[in-house]
Amino acid sequence: MINRDSIREYIGHALVKTEHFLMVAPHPLLRKYIVGYNITCPIDMLPEQVVLPTASCTLVYSLDDVITGGLRGINTKSVNIGGFASGRDLLLLIEFQPGGLSPFINIDQHEMLDIKLPFGDVDTKLDVKVKNAIRSCPTINELVSQLDIILLMQMDGYRQSAALMEAKDMIVASKGICPVNRLAEHMHYSEKQLNRIFK
Repeated sequence: MINRDSIREYIGHALVKTEHFLMVAPHPLLRKYIVGYNITCPIDMLPEQVVLPTASCTLVYSLDDVITGGLRGINTKSVNIGGFASGRDLLLLIEFQPGGLSPFINIDQHEMLDIKLPFGDVDTKLDVKVKNAIRSCPTINELVSQLDIILLMQMDGYRQSAALMEAKDMIVASKGICPVNRLAEHMHYSEKQLNRIFK
């Protein structure tokens, strides 16, 4: 299993690398859905550390004596994470793009607002696969490779709506400042139908 030294010893392409933090890109086929795999040793994290509101979900695995996995949904308000993170040896975060969790689990997006729950309660099989990969992989490169395989297999056969992807790209390009009526007009949908697509 990887440990604190694994970040320092990592050799490979990293999106971000510091002494206590590493962000590695997923497989190219997953990049529409996953921002990256973050591995962090949260030794400098303050108990009052917060995460700002976000339109994406994150899988958080604590790599202590016992591996625990949790799902943090879309945040509509700031959430304190320092109390949880500061006492951990190592954390693995799978950070999803906005709307990117849908291909991997069968939960409607609107049900993900302001939730935090054990990932095993959401998808037991996927949670077990990720935990087994964490336990069995001695290096970060091997872990990233295993996570890519698990997640690619999980989304096998998934087809995302082209309309949803186009609308999401338009929202991201406008930095979230895109009136619904303008988006609906551009997409040639009614606002009601566009709302159904997003749900």
